Amino acid sequence: MRDASLVAKATLLRDRLQAALASDAAALVAYDITPVQLTALQKELDDYAEMIAAPSKAIAQRKALTAALRPAFREVSAILNSMDASFCVSAPRNPDAPSPPPGKPPESCATWEATLRPSPRSPNRQPRYKHPTSTPQNK
Repeated sequence: MRDASLVAKATLLRDRLQAALASDAAALVAYDITPVQLTALQKELDDYAEMIAAPSKAIAQRKALTAALRPAFREVSAILNSMDASFCVSAPRNPDAPSPPPGKPPESCATWEATLRPSPRSPNRQPRYKHPTSTPQNK
């Protein structure tokens, strides 16, 4: 509130100085008030008004950017889901077997999620490492 009232008072001062300079500029030269100083006051007033508005502008900008994130995440998620649906890993195919028609995956095609997680009975599954101090010691 104080910032807004300070800007209002400075604007009033600028308006009065501008009127005084327009009516009797020679009398104000004795007080070292010139049109150059009026221009400098206007620049300082504009800079100060911009500075006090900067925090609220930044907050509004962050809010807008944050609101734009959710649709972007949805879009990326949809793209990844479509990639997941179209991605498959096929087993080695018998060269004598006929090829599937174009656009249709082979019968042996597995989903990509299944290829990421080996089954618990898979021979390729690595045993978990147990630290020697984590097992109870026999006495």
